[in-house]
Amino acid sequence: MENSRIFRIFIKSLIILGFGLTGCESTPSIPDPETASGVYVHSGFEYYRWEDGLRLMIWHDGIDHLSCSSSTNGYYEIECFGMLIGNRTFAWHLETNDGNTAQFSIDDHLLDLDEGNLFIIQSSGKDTEVKQLKRDLSDVQADAGSVTEFGLSDPDILEFIQSSSEVRDHISDCISSTISQDGSNSPDGDKAQKTLISFFDLLHDGDYGSAAALYGGDYEVIRNHNPGIPPYDHAALFRNACTINGAQCLRVHKVNFLEQPSPAEFHFSVQFANEDGYLFWRGPCCGDDRPEMQRQDEYVYTVRLECTGSYLVMEMPVYLP
Repeated sequence: MENSRIFRIFIKSLIILGFGLTGCESTPSIPDPETASGVYVHSGFEYYRWEDGLRLMIWHDGIDHLSCSSSTNGYYEIECFGMLIGNRTFAWHLETNDGNTAQFSIDDHLLDLDEGNLFIIQSSGKDTEVKQLKRDLSDVQADAGSVTEFGLSDPDILEFIQSSSEVRDHISDCISSTISQDGSNSPDGDKAQKTLISFFDLLHDGDYGSAAALYGGDYEVIRNHNPGIPPYDHAALFRNACTINGAQCLRVHKVNFLEQPSPAEFHFSVQFANEDGYLFWRGPCCGDDRPEMQRQDEYVYTVRLECTGSYLVMEMPVYLP
């Protein structure tokens, strides 16, 4: 009788252990895609290729500012942000749990990949134009040479490459034409300096939308700090940067012109004023005790001239960790 009882307990233990082992099995994950990215002339490309069949190719003119982040947790996800010609931002998001089908969106617009697996993203007047095309990408390998070869053989991509190059050449010519021929830099430098001061005045006063209109740099850092804010709500991103994330949105105390490394760029040395009027300075970070890192009260900022004649600040405010 005792042996029978022990046997039943043993069987129950095996059953419970079996359920426990089943519950501890890890969720199967798909492999990361083979990828290729690069620049040809004035056009950028991204290519994702899974062995199971999913292929996706993107061409864009946002070669100056493009950043991507990916993760794998039972599914593969990648999100990219960029800035097109004319400082218009764009983003795409790709998510797949099998490497065969996927959800794909550009600027939060969900797109059906059955309608096309090639996307061309470019500036068009005041808007961003997205062209979706069906292509056989089965022979395109995940390397820059193969993607470029395919692009040059495809009439739509080739037309995009040529138009993108022409637009950038036009912008370069346009910027050059705004610079006076007598070699005088002071008028343009004065405008750039006023833009720089206005940018920080607007941030300090909480007019984040107007400040964002004077900013032409990268938003990657404040997007990473604020994942709950839409990536294109620049005013909200600056608001959080200044009020939550540690950006020092102070008024300019003193600014000095440093150099004009190109017709379109101006470098300035900037000092800021605390609310009490005293000079702002930043101490060493994270245990760095080198003598030269003990105190910093001057910061270099770039202001860039656009073809439209406007000036944009290219760096974020100083951060305190």
